[in-house]
Amino acid sequence: MNLLEAPMCAKAVARLRSKGWRVGCEIRTDNRPIDAAAVLNGKIPALEAKISLNEKLRHQLKRLTIRADYVLGVVGSPPRTEGINWCVKHKIGLWIVTDGPIIELIPCRQLTPTNKYRDDIIKRLERWDETIVGGVPNRLGIGVAQDVQRRVDEYRAANPNATWKEIYSNVPSHYDSYRNMYSSLRSNAERLAWRKRVLGRAKKISGTLQHRPIMPQQSRKRVQINSELSDELTFT
Repeated sequence: MNLLEAPMCAKAVARLRSKGWRVGCEIRTDNRPIDAAAVLNGKIPALEAKISLNEKLRHQLKRLTIRADYVLGVVGSPPRTEGINWCVKHKIGLWIVTDGPIIELIPCRQLTPTNKYRDDIIKRLERWDETIVGGVPNRLGIGVAQDVQRRVDEYRAANPNATWKEIYSNVPSHYDSYRNMYSSLRSNAERLAWRKRVLGRAKKISGTLQHRPIMPQQSRKRVQINSELSDELTFT
């Protein structure tokens, strides 16, 4: 049975952790998140999970070849021969993850990443919260951004006088700087407050309309006749 991306990623992450790797999910590099990255003895593997080895996954994996020592694709079904050859050509490993045992179809091979990308990933992994889940789509109330918002809210509740620099240093997130974190979460808070105000006004108006007195039957008929006359004049 095929799995969705989040449980596929979770199984692959559990496999890496069982081998001693320190793993972080939704690690951001070059302003884009990776489903998961890990570190052990200075080596960095990065993985992306998709239901199949489609063009989007290939693009994501190829992008990682200059950012990590090893690149791993995690899919839910065996790819075609052409896809396997593509992975071999680019030295990309491939795991098939279903509800059964993980199948390591193609082993990962050493790549030559750019040092600045590797160092950035290592730096992020050192302060990353390993409870963050990878492969989760960003939907209403779901996703890494919403998780960060909840963590920041909890930290600010416990530390009311904390600055954004302090929050950024102590709350794992996918943001590139404390300024970026502040701007994004402030915008989100303002959007939620605006939505709350709009809903409050809508409920107030709805309640006012429900308590309006009903017009007498005779008056309602008169309004209907006038409306019909007005329509006739309009279309003449």
